[in-house]
Amino acid sequence: MDYKTIYSKYSKTINEDLNLIEDKNNKNLTNPNNIKKDRTNSHHTKNIKNVLLIYTGGTFGMCKTENGYKPRKDFLFEYMKNHPVLCDQQYTLKHTNKDFNKEGFLTTPSSEICNRVNYKIYEFENAIDSSNMNMNYWIKIGNSIKSHYDDYDSFIVIHGTDTLAYTACILSFMLENLNKLVIVTGAQIPLIEMRNDSLKNLVDSLIIAGNYYIPEVCTFFNSKLMRGNRTIKDDNINLDAFHSPNFSNLIELGVTAKVRWDLILEPPIENFNLFNVSNNYV
Repeated sequence: MDYKTIYSKYSKTINEDLNLIEDKNNKNLTNPNNIKKDRTNSHHTKNIKNVLLIYTGGTFGMCKTENGYKPRKDFLFEYMKNHPVLCDQQYTLKHTNKDFNKEGFLTTPSSEICNRVNYKIYEFENAIDSSNMNMNYWIKIGNSIKSHYDDYDSFIVIHGTDTLAYTACILSFMLENLNKLVIVTGAQIPLIEMRNDSLKNLVDSLIIAGNYYIPEVCTFFNSKLMRGNRTIKDDNINLDAFHSPNFSNLIELGVTAKVRWDLILEPPIENFNLFNVSNNYV
């Protein structure tokens, strides 16, 4: 895919999305008639979704070393299996991963507001800082989703923040006719630190991935789910680092979730396809 093709598809999507933007004072944002209830995986059912967590690198999963923060192999699995918010150990051992195999599933605790979520961690062999993100890694992420597409209901890509928005944008064009949710998220402060934004972004992403049917690539940061190719990073210091200035947030999480079902893409008609980008200058 050359830059002209990317630009053509990007411009077309912008024009389509701008036609959907409603006035910010619209009083129908939470009107029950606008909510497509069949897209919500009600917590009253026993249907537990399977989510693949793809760790590419970045601040999120880094650990302290003598030479600064660096990724550590299998850190995420060990941390998450021992965190009570991320893993119900008793349930996991009984139902999903009887020996805590790192290549097996972990299951989140039960909740009054959402389903449990089964998730598996797929860690890139060479995790990188996102400033080193390149076309080869974008293709690798796309191929990882393609090869596991039929095995999972949703995908979460953990990514460094510097190029997170670029990755979400390019994936939105690479993953054609996407019929599943792909969330790209990360953090400003590593999970290993006592005060961090990693845990919140991860938990919220798992809740959305396991309970909502949203067939598109999105970014999630600081309680906001945003369309992937409408997101920018505009702050290196504050935790509210990502925004969607020209398109409304798809979900805003507070005490409850405010979902803009009227803006979420309709399910595709054609089959999923991975469009590999071959131009390194995109």
